[in-house]
Amino acid sequence: MADVTFGVKVTEDMKNELAELMKNTQLTGKEFMNLLLGAYKLEQQKQSDHMLVQDIDELQRLLQRIQMMYLNMSERVNLIVEDLLIVVEHLLGEKEEENM
Repeated sequence: MADVTFGVKVTEDMKNELAELMKNTQLTGKEFMNLLLGAYKLEQQKQSDHMLVQDIDELQRLLQRIQMMYLNMSERVNLIVEDLLIVVEHLLGEKEEENM
């Protein structure tokens, strides 16, 4: 089945927040909507099956923790890369000065 376009009217703030969330999670619009739909279905299931509520809540907390750990790791890697670029630029500057 081919993908189709889905449009929704939202406030400017909501649009910006959604765009920022997708950017931060590096998800496409399709992937993000799939996650939203999955979360909604999970909430519906939780409401209809009270026996599993605690387990589902715990799984959601664990998943959220994993996602936050991934985002933190990604941010740390970006900071390390930025620091290394500064060191390389400094070394290149020194090398240029030596050659003059």
